[in-house]
This record gives sequence, C-alpha cells and structure tokens, in this order.
Amino acid sequence: MISSHSTGKIKETTQNNLPFYLFMFIVLVEYLGLGQHYTIVNDIHLPWILSAVLIVYIIMKYNHAEFIKFTQFRIFLIFLVWTFAAMFFALIKYNVYVMLTVQIAYFLIFIIAYYMFLDMGSIKKFLYVIFIVHAILIFDNLDVLLSPTRTGHLRAGYFLGDGNDFAWSLVSFLPFSIFMIKEVKSTVSRVFIIALGITIVFGIVATGSRGAALALLSSFAFLAFQGTGRFIRLTLLIISAILILSFAPNQYADRISTIKNYESDSSAIHRIVAWKAAVQMAIDYPLGVGQGNFPSVYGRFYAKDYGNELWRAQNRWIAPHSIYFLVLAEYGFIGLGMLLYLIISNMLTNRRTRGLSSRAHEKEKETICNFSNACSSSMVAFSVGGIFLGGLNYPTLYFLTAMTLATNAMVKKELVPHKKISVVDHRNSMAVATS
Repeated sequence: MISSHSTGKIKETTQNNLPFYLFMFIVLVEYLGLGQHYTIVNDIHLPWILSAVLIVYIIMKYNHAEFIKFTQFRIFLIFLVWTFAAMFFALIKYNVYVMLTVQIAYFLIFIIAYYMFLDMGSIKKFLYVIFIVHAILIFDNLDVLLSPTRTGHLRAGYFLGDGNDFAWSLVSFLPFSIFMIKEVKSTVSRVFIIALGITIVFGIVATGSRGAALALLSSFAFLAFQGTGRFIRLTLLIISAILILSFAPNQYADRISTIKNYESDSSAIHRIVAWKAAVQMAIDYPLGVGQGNFPSVYGRFYAKDYGNELWRAQNRWIAPHSIYFLVLAEYGFIGLGMLLYLIISNMLTNRRTRGLSSRAHEKEKETICNFSNACSSSMVAFSVGGIFLGGLNYPTLYFLTAMTLATNAMVKKELVPHKKISVVDHRNSMAVATS
C-alpha cells in the first residue's frame, strides 16, 4: 500500500522473462524475415502461434479496463473492423483478406507490446534489439546499399524489402538512440549506442530515400526545439546535416536535389497522379475502395493516358506511396481523419506524460521527458516519411503507439496521487482501498 502522496519514483517491475523473450523473438522473426530463410517458420505459422500464446497469457494475467479506454486502441480496432467489412464490397476481396490478416497480426503485436513494456527497463531492451537488428540488416545488405544504381530489394522482413521503406523504419527509430545515449551509464555502452546510431544514419543515406531525408530533418528539428539549450541543439543539427551531405555519395546529393525540382522526377510525377486519383476515389466511394485495392481500382477505372497510351500502359498499376492518400482512397475521408487523430493522440499523450513527470524525482523526470520527446520525435519522423511512403500495415506505428501508451500508463500509475491503492504493476487494476 502507498499513501495518497506519490513517492516520485517509478518502480522497476519484476516480470516473468519468458513472455518478454518470446515477444522479442517475434520481433526478430518479423524484422529479419526469418521465414524467408527457414521455411518451417512460415509452414507452422510460428509467429501466429507465439502471439496467440502471449495473448492468452495477457488475458489471464492482466486487467484490461484501462487499456481499452485508450483512444489509440479504439482507432486501431475500428480500422480492423472496417477492413473486415470491406470484404463485402471491395473490388478484389482477396486483397482485403490478405491485408486483414496482416492487420490482425500487428494489432495483436500492439497489444502484446503494451503489456510487455512493464517498465523503462523493458523498453530499453526492446530498443537495443531494434537498433541491433537494423544494424545487422544494414551490414547484410551492403552490396545493395553501396550499389551505384538505385537501391533495390533488400534481404529483410517483407515491410523492409524496399529501400524507401527500410529508410523509413530506420529514421522512425533513430531519435531513441539519443535517448539511450543519455540514459546509459557506462562509457562502453554509450560508445556502442553511438556506433549503432551512426550505422543507422549511414543506412538512411545509403538508401537515397528523399522521404527519409525529410523525415530525418523534421524529427531532429523537433528535438532541437524541446526544452532548454535549443540554440546548441539547433547548431549541432545544422553541423550534422552539413557533415552528412559532405560524406554522402554524389548520387544521394543528386537525388535529394530533385526535392526542389520534383517536376523532373518520374516517381514524383507518379505520386501526384496517384494522389489525385486517391482524392477522386474518396469522393466516389465514401467508405473507400477497400484495403489493398488501390492499384486494382486505379488501373481499371482511374488510369489516364495523358495523351500517351504507352505512358498509361507502363503506369497503369501504381500505388499512392503515401499512408495519407492510401487511407483516403481505401477508407475514405473518415478513415483519413482517424489516422490523423491517431497521430495527434500519440503526440498529445506524450505531452501529457511530460506534464505528469513534474511529480517525479529529478532523475526520473529527466528520463520521462527525454523518452516522451523521443517518442514524439519518432512520430514526427514516421508522419513526415508517411507523406511519401504507403506502408500503413507495417509494425512501426504499432510499436511507437505501444511505447507511448505504456509510458503514460507507467507514469500515471506510479506518480499520480491516489487515496490508498494497492499496486501490483502498472498493467493490473489499482483498486481503491477502503479506509
């Protein structure tokens, strides 16, 4: 029992390590694409089996009243139900089915992640795994990344196979490296994290992704304006940008320069054409055309020749390459509003978490603020990168949301004053004791 006054300290929670390690194994399978190398992983549906086991464990162990109240949980659930409903009206129902299975898988992973992030120690272990896995993928794909031609298919999980998508994942998790550098105590650990951060930046540059470059700039600009010492951080940001461009290969600088002159780049032109079609689809189909149906619907009903039949034939089956226009086309204007609300909700949750940190001890307060800023910076990176990339059913958004909610729950349960409460851990119910 604790009194009505918070101690100002966030307790480390003792947890059963086996469920957490099973969760980490699922992460490794997904990111490394182990199913592509070991067919037995896919044949026996190992990630699904492990996810089911963990869900049963969570149902039996934890109270869920608090979790289901989160706006983000409800939005993910509505998207899931909406996708299921699209199987009854979409043009290609099999495409909806495929996307539905992916959504269910990551929705379960989202729930599992929330309950596995019992304390900041658990989150740090997860981040270590994420950094190391991305570094492994970078070194394993050096032949592709260092190729003078545009980055092709990478040996990784399906959602990382494209160079742009890989860079998007890298830049979305990179802000957490700054948090980890501040948190680790030993010099060796700090050097290790710095090395991983440099490796990730190298991977971003090597892909030549313009969307990731804008996301990187946006996320670090956001960090630069958080808290005190803004001038110093902004100066370091400018210096870092200059150094990156100085050591980047010529083709990277050439590709980045096309951001200004996008009219001369074919991929940018294709995006604009697809975005216009997405708007028209949302107008024609208020409930959307169905998840996974944009290319099919575009090719059949919206592709134009623009005075050149060959151009139409070559670009008939295109994708919007933007999560916002993808959701707009496949879920309608309401779906787009839900996605934006989800992103804003994450940012506001991080802001509330920072506000609650004022009740913590100085060290805990710094940790909470730094991590919340990293979560928000990563959301900025994801959101900006999502303007140019269309991977809605990728795990990144689910993991960022899980960390955001888990940290908020952790801080609320440990630092917000209650009358008299019995604390088991921040996932279990906190029953008010009668006097």
